[in-house]
Amino acid sequence: MNNMTGFFSLNPELFKVVSIYDDAAARERAMQVCDHLVSLLWEDAELKFHWWRTHFLRDAGLARMAAQNAVEADFVILSSNNSSMVSEELEAWFESWIDLRNTKDGALVNLVASPGPGTESTYREDYLREISQRAKLDLLTVINDGNQTFVDVSVAQSRPLSQIFSSHTHFGLNE
Repeated sequence: MNNMTGFFSLNPELFKVVSIYDDAAARERAMQVCDHLVSLLWEDAELKFHWWRTHFLRDAGLARMAAQNAVEADFVILSSNNSSMVSEELEAWFESWIDLRNTKDGALVNLVASPGPGTESTYREDYLREISQRAKLDLLTVINDGNQTFVDVSVAQSRPLSQIFSSHTHFGLNE
């Protein structure tokens, strides 16, 4: 049995994944991570995916549906073209559900198209770190610089997630 299925407490046979993306290129990056999750878990679990474009979150009804998906999710994937900022509608969306997660285990996967300028921490990184702590989610940052993909699991609190994601540093990208 995959060592990841024992990690999640609600329903180890079903993993729920919510992907929030800006555009077609960001969606493609999120799809590659979802393909990786399928390759890891398909023998032991069913995966249910929900896809939400960030501009959908401007609509109150759609934002509520996306928020309910996120409350129940094992993985929340955020794929954006902006490596340093988080939009106001995305911040409002996070705030609408983040405190409703209780203690459900999971991960927030931050997909970044390219690293931000310099090596200093960006507002986006700081904000997502704070959000992940409040939601009790591991924060995994995946950076694709165009040639290589790097995974930062330094803030992953759960041992199973750290082991799985650090052992698969390429996520099947650019192969």
